[in-house]
Amino acid sequence: MTEQNHPAGVSNRTREATMKFTLKAVTVAIAMAIVIVLYGGLYTLEEGLQAIVVQFGRPVGEPVT
Repeated sequence: MTEQNHPAGVSNRTREATMKFTLKAVTVAIAMAIVIVLYGGLYTLEEGLQAIVVQFGRPVGEPVT
């Protein structure tokens, strides 16, 4: 096929390169979102402090000391 057969003269190689770049960008964005969500769910208490574990605003389980 020639470039004349495609709209705006875009070649197959250009389309493939664009699709590969887009796939990589989306993959990186999803990976970053997963890391941010996982990191936000972790919290460490300092020694001597207590915490109450809640789920939807209600205490769950025993107090953590």
